Amino acid sequence: MPNIAFVHSVNVLGGAERMSEAIIAGLQDKGYHFSLISPEPGALSETFAKYGAKNYFCPLFQPAIKHPILTWQHQRRCTELLTSAKIDVLHTGDLLCVRSFSRAASNGNIPLVCHVHFPVEAPFVAWVFNKMPAPAAFVFCSQELQNSSGPILAKYCPNTAQYVFHNGVNIDYFAPAPEFGQTTDMASLKHIGIVANLQFRKGHDDFIQMAKEVLKTHQNVHFDVIGGDILQEPREGILRQQIADLGIEQHFTFHGQLADVRDAIRKLDIYV
Repeated sequence: MPNIAFVHSVNVLGGAERMSEAIIAGLQDKGYHFSLISPEPGALSETFAKYGAKNYFCPLFQPAIKHPILTWQHQRRCTELLTSAKIDVLHTGDLLCVRSFSRAASNGNIPLVCHVHFPVEAPFVAWVFNKMPAPAAFVFCSQELQNSSGPILAKYCPNTAQYVFHNGVNIDYFAPAPEFGQTTDMASLKHIGIVANLQFRKGHDDFIQMAKEVLKTHQNVHFDVIGGDILQEPREGILRQQIADLGIEQHFTFHGQLADVRDAIRKLDIYV
């Protein structure tokens, strides 16, 4: 039975990691074995273990000409890991994972699939694939993302196939609460929320500016920020300062990173 290894550069439960979980959940009865390769233990490895996946911990060192010995040691470590774990397919969560494992995967004739979750820029892509093997396929989580980033990746990986698989949502698990839509009291407090880690590209700055505009005419509104600083890019303090500068902090609640966002979403009147 094929053994699919998922490679993630962080061991947390962000959107990309949840999609890997969704893939496992959809394939767990199809006769596959699963593994997770990540830098260290964490919430993601605990989640994978629930599906019977094996966890392997390996630093995702980035090959560099100025560090030839470390590069060679890393590639040998990756090759030994893929061989001993009997990996048949590598599914990577970002381009850094691709760059870290592409040489070992190529040496072992192991197909490598890169799941693209966010836009990429040409200089970064050029660095990733400089003297590195190209993956077997790019999978984009939306058509818009392929339209914007697909041509850039195709320039440096012209023979790599590209596919679009939209992120799926379990509409039974995320069904609205029974009372949803039954409230007709327009004067009651309304909750507007955003769910995402706090990276700049997620749009919290726009969310805050939107809140400022809404509050000019509607004071019975509260804004819920659901998600935390999970990718070594601390921005909560920056966002809180933006809100304080606008004098609207009493209308905001930061919920941090939640293991399960369902209950928080079900309490919202509007989900941005």
